[in-house]
Amino acid sequence: MADHPTSPDLGDSRPRTGRGRHAGAAVLLIVWAALNLICILGLLLPVYPGELLLTAGLVTGLVFPFLTVLVVADAVVAVLARKKNRTFLAMVAAVLAVALAAGIAWPTVGAAHAAQRAGTSLSVSRLFESRPAEGSTKPAETQTYRTVGGEDLEVDVWAPASPDAAEKASHASLVYVFGGGWVGGDRAQWAPFFQALTAQGITVFSIDYRLSTPQAPSWSTSITDVRCAIGWVHDQADRYDLDPGRVAIGGGSAGANLAMLAGYTSDHPAPEGCGEDTSVRAVIDFYGPGDLTALEADSGSTEAVRMLHTYLGATSAEEPDRYTDMSPITHISSDTPPTLILHGTHDGMVPAEQAEELAAALTRAGVDNHLVLIGGAQHGFDMLWGTLANQIAQAEVTTFLDTYVTS
Repeated sequence: MADHPTSPDLGDSRPRTGRGRHAGAAVLLIVWAALNLICILGLLLPVYPGELLLTAGLVTGLVFPFLTVLVVADAVVAVLARKKNRTFLAMVAAVLAVALAAGIAWPTVGAAHAAQRAGTSLSVSRLFESRPAEGSTKPAETQTYRTVGGEDLEVDVWAPASPDAAEKASHASLVYVFGGGWVGGDRAQWAPFFQALTAQGITVFSIDYRLSTPQAPSWSTSITDVRCAIGWVHDQADRYDLDPGRVAIGGGSAGANLAMLAGYTSDHPAPEGCGEDTSVRAVIDFYGPGDLTALEADSGSTEAVRMLHTYLGATSAEEPDRYTDMSPITHISSDTPPTLILHGTHDGMVPAEQAEELAAALTRAGVDNHLVLIGGAQHGFDMLWGTLANQIAQAEVTTFLDTYVTS
């Protein structure tokens, strides 16, 4: 008699399905908790380069407008877990909801206070913008402003959005020096800001400069490149329909250090082979170190100190004069150009005290300066377009340029 095929034994299918559901729920809980922790770390702890907190800070900045949804979700999980007598889960969800709400409130309140002091209005809708609504979306051209040691140093030229805008801005220009700890970075990293400035009629020159390596510190060459770039802009004024008396310079972090140093030493002889006029009308400092000796001692980031040592090729104990000479605060005088200083109070790389001490030194010398401290803002707060801190920075830069450069 032929054997009849037997039905597969399904006796274990239900337990396996149940185990699968439990495993899936566990994975969801882990992802949910990790997302909360990343956002909380990004909001409450200072950002450092090359570390987990840098990623956390960037992720948090990108999703900031949606974090209130996560707070609500945490609260819902806490309530549902409490109803099902899952006390531990309810407690974890409640703690995450409170911590995340506090993390959202801190930079929001800090930005609101900074905006109030500056007389700037903040827009919730702009939190969802990735770029400005107006202005040039890419450089008009890229030129080589200097060739040294066989290396072409290039400049991206961001032209005004219209001739009328350029006329209104009095044919003003801004030389921008990117940041990256003197060892990295890219001249395109401030592109949304360039776009916004072109909408105001300002021509932006975003420049390359030689970077440091452990084998080749660039403390003497980076500043030479920046000053040569300023001279090149002056020499090209007719070509780009610029007023050579309305050139400003700005930068972020290490780039701000170089921008200040170039702006504060424009009375020094021009570098050999570069344009004779390296003067600027105003300086914009985004969280740049003005005192490198103090930065070495006070920075909360070992990575920042490592990059500083790479740039200067020594510690301050080994080369104290080098640290002094490369510190913009050393070169402040009554002839120093007006300076806008923007800094986050939660900067873990360049302490906010650097900004306060720089402003105090400028004031003592009788130099016009404007210090903007943004509560809760971290290092690199201007790199994400549309954030509250970025909105304040945009307004402050516009007002500063209108006051000292385009008027």
